[in-house]
This record gives sequence, C-alpha cells and structure tokens, in this order.
Amino acid sequence: MLLAELRRFSYGARFIFSLAFVALTIRTVGAAPPEPHVTLPAVSQTVVDIDGGTKAHYAFMVRNEGSAPLRITDVKPSCGCTVADYPKEIPAGGAGTISAEVQTQPSWTSFVKDLAVSTNDPIRPKFDLSLEGKVIPLYTISPSVSLAEQYEKPAPITKVFSIRFRPGRHLKLVGPPATSGPTQARIDPDPHVPDLWNVTVTLTPPPGGGTITGDVQLMTNAPDSQPIHLQLTGINTRGVTVAPRQIVLGTLLPGKTVQQSVNVFSQGSTFHIKGVESDDPHLTLKVIPVKLRFSWYNIEVGYAGGWSKGIHRGVITVRTDLDIAPSIAIPYAADVR
Repeated sequence: MLLAELRRFSYGARFIFSLAFVALTIRTVGAAPPEPHVTLPAVSQTVVDIDGGTKAHYAFMVRNEGSAPLRITDVKPSCGCTVADYPKEIPAGGAGTISAEVQTQPSWTSFVKDLAVSTNDPIRPKFDLSLEGKVIPLYTISPSVSLAEQYEKPAPITKVFSIRFRPGRHLKLVGPPATSGPTQARIDPDPHVPDLWNVTVTLTPPPGGGTITGDVQLMTNAPDSQPIHLQLTGINTRGVTVAPRQIVLGTLLPGKTVQQSVNVFSQGSTFHIKGVESDDPHLTLKVIPVKLRFSWYNIEVGYAGGWSKGIHRGVITVRTDLDIAPSIAIPYAADVR
C-alpha cells in the first residue's frame, strides 16, 4: 500500500516538473528582445510649379511600429543643394518627420535628389527617400551654356548665346560681364523680342593654337541674383595644346626644391620638340615623350635653389617642327621667401 502511494507521488512529481519545463521553454522561446520597426507611407515626393532659384520643401512621415525606440543615425543628401532635418529618436508606437529643402537653380526645369537614411532597425537599417521637382525656370539659354568650336588657324572665335527671361518678371542683365582667359563679351537686349538678351562672346586662341577655354559670368537685376555662367571652348585641329598654360612654382622657402610639369600635345598634328630653353639658369628642364597614338610630351621643370627673395617671373620657350606653332612660350612664376 505504501509502495503504491510512493509510486503515484513519483509519477505526479515528474508530470508537474515536465509541465513546468515546457512552460519555461515556451516563455524563453517566445520572449524576443524588443526591436524598432520603421514604416513609411511614402518614399518619394514630387513638388511642381517651383520658381527657379527658390527652395522646394519636402516632409516624409516615419512611423515606429516596433517595441523599442527607433534611432535615425544619419540622413545624407545626394547633393550640396539639399539640406535635411530629422528626429534623432522616435519612441515605440510613435511617429516623426524627415524634412528636406532643395535650393533650385534659376535655369532648372526639373530635378531628382535623394536622401540616404540610416537607422537601428535590424530589418531595414538603410533606405532612400526620393525628392523630385518640376521647375519653372527664370530663364533659358540657347543653344547651350557651353559651346565648343573647332578651328585650324588661330583666329578669333565668336559665338552668340541667347538668354530669354520669363515674361512678366522684368528681369534683365546688368553690369559688364566678367570674363576669364583671352575672352571678350558684349550684352545687348534684342530689339524685336521682349525679355531676350544676346551675349556675344569672342575667344582669341594663342598664336600656337591648341585647345583653350573662356568663361563669362553675368549678373541679373533679380534679388539675391545668382551668376549666369557661359563657356566657349576653341579646339584646334592642327595646333598644339599646353596644359597648364602657366607654371606656378608657388611659395619657395630656403632649402626647398620643387618640380612641376606641363603637358604639350596635339591631337590633330604630328610634331616633335626640337628644344626647350629657360630664361633663367636656376631652372632645370627635361622633356619626356609620352607614348600615345598622338604627339604628347611632358616637360618637367625643376628648381633647386639660387634665387633671391621676391617674386620671380619668366618664360620657358618650347621649339617644335610644326609650322603652325614653331615656338611656344610658357610663363612661370614663383615667390621666394
């Protein structure tokens, strides 16, 4: 009788222990750690009828449907024209807004920018937001903001850029144009078409020919006016290109040696360098042919000391067997301290 009771107690104890172990196992398996979970109603937004030169604004709702705080660790714009603002943390069950603004250019007609978002969501640690816009430009430029013209013999190259402002805005070009390089520019209102301005740009290539670029900067009477940039490039099919066109040795301190290089090449003619001379004996010169399918030379210019303090300027002369460019002058400059 006693032995039967002990057996029943033993069976009951083992049964209760088994139930407790199963319950503990279920609790252990089901107790996942709390995690954030990001959801977004939209990942792309489009703004229309934006005035060129103004800012376009965007706002994206971000929800945290997880059980732990959602941390937004970074929002990186794809362009320097875009600025973003965002909450650093969104509580479980909460929501926040990632906002952004895009600074448009006056001549834009449309754009697409992106925001790269990083979070602590283990399922969706990174995602992109798309910012699209349709812009009404303040002006249009024809045929383009940048033109290239080929030439055989060094002679002035003249092109006309037409800038048409949006009607009713009373915009115009003001002040003399700013130019760089061997470039001249003239601005004239069109006598027949309102809001249309013609910009005549003349680029004068050097006697030796080569590829050369001139830049023009224009201003308007618009508030907070942004410069309008035009560019004209002359490409010589026979001449020689020198890049850079000037050797800048920079600031030289006592005991400092320096070496710069300049490229002399032609994509349209075969030529050879017959000699290179400097007007100053303190400079060393070395000509290195570059093996390409067209004529290309690298000229190394070295300085190892000997100049007195002050500004030093001079010319390095390159002599070639090309009839269109028998002699090429390359200026140099240095400031010895």
